[in-house]
Amino acid sequence: MKFLITLFTFFIFFITSGFSQNFLNSDLDGPPITGASILPYFWQSVPTGYPCMANASFAATPDLTNPTLPVPGAICGIPYSGSTFVSGLWGSGYHEGIMQTVSGFCTGCTYSINFFQSVVKQLGHVDSSGCWSVYINNVLAGQSIPTYSLASIGSNTFTWDFRSINFTANATTITFKILPSDDDPLWTHPYGLRMGIDSIYILPITTLPIKLLSFNARLVDDKVILNWKTSSEINNDFFTIEKSRDGNEWSVINKIKGGGNSTGTLEYSEIDFYPFSEISYYRLKQTDFDGSFSYSNVIIVNDKDNESIHVFSNPLSNVISVENNKSTTLKIFLCNMNQEIIEQVKSYSKITSINTVNFSEGIYILLIMEDGNLVRREKIFIY
Repeated sequence: MKFLITLFTFFIFFITSGFSQNFLNSDLDGPPITGASILPYFWQSVPTGYPCMANASFAATPDLTNPTLPVPGAICGIPYSGSTFVSGLWGSGYHEGIMQTVSGFCTGCTYSINFFQSVVKQLGHVDSSGCWSVYINNVLAGQSIPTYSLASIGSNTFTWDFRSINFTANATTITFKILPSDDDPLWTHPYGLRMGIDSIYILPITTLPIKLLSFNARLVDDKVILNWKTSSEINNDFFTIEKSRDGNEWSVINKIKGGGNSTGTLEYSEIDFYPFSEISYYRLKQTDFDGSFSYSNVIIVNDKDNESIHVFSNPLSNVISVENNKSTTLKIFLCNMNQEIIEQVKSYSKITSINTVNFSEGIYILLIMEDGNLVRREKIFIY
């Protein structure tokens, strides 16, 4: 199947084939944790010097972390998978990342590095949002979309968010350096933040003359409706809709006949009647008449972040309204750009309003929590 390339935004497909370029111990398992600065098997800490901004070697060593260690009630957390994960500091002279060298890449070919991230807090390092930066042979490949958390220090309730960064191999052998980063220059506390990372793996992406105009999913009445649209198709036999609980293991929902050869826009849809609780991952597998196939990018549906919660902000009326069409209690926080909570409301009703007439002009962040989980983050402009 081939799609015409245009200047519009489109999703890149990648070919699945035999693939050996990957990390050893991608699950970040390690030896028994006897204290701080323990590393997972096959991984090293990023030494001081660019891109590590630590001012001493002891400030550049991350920590293997589990639900109780290395510091009970202070540096700990439940891994995304396996028995341990890595957490690292950024700020106040600390910059704790991990690195590993991988061989067998095709120079000039495109790949993605995929992982799960979380915000892990400790005393003095309680910034609520952060991300990870990935360097390939000391060249910045990209920075992940930030994760935000209102979890307290020592809490095991923080969430894990899937993240993916594409990169072009600049050599056949690449040293990957993965370092925590702040997504903004404003810290609530001067010491910075602690980030967690787990389940790191690499996938190849081969750019093709393929265009998927759109691929989206939405949760409606406990079902997920998937829709996608193509601009043109050549030799497209069928689509396979796949889903996953964790982004690694996939199962088939259904197969839908493709358009064969088409020069017009075609629209497709499918319903997942049994999505996973909390997070479901979806992707399309497209198969040609000759049996060759390719995959779409992955999209995510969170059943706690559904369309039953709506946010309406009208700067002219000085009111922010939150509509909750579910019979649940919400905690609503309005924060300034220094991440200080300036208004908080516990909502039991369908419509909850926050009057902003006495607030200073500027940009604010609205956070909505349900059952202890952050389900919505909205940027609000007050004039």
